[in-house]
Amino acid sequence: MSAFAAIVRRDLTLALRRKNEVITSVFFFVVVAALFPLGIGPEMNTLRLVAPGILWVGALLATVLSQ
Repeated sequence: MSAFAAIVRRDLTLALRRKNEVITSVFFFVVVAALFPLGIGPEMNTLRLVAPGILWVGALLATVLSQ
């Protein structure tokens, strides 16, 4: 587990050196999370079903954006 923690610490250190890319990725994720319900519609049952998938896809796209 200490090897995993060392890798995570190293990756976070490298990411925080480029703060502009981190802010861009977070902003992209927030925009995806905020605008997707507008595209799907206001039905709560539908949003409950697709929300986990949309959050995961948004997070993965945000990480790809920063690389």
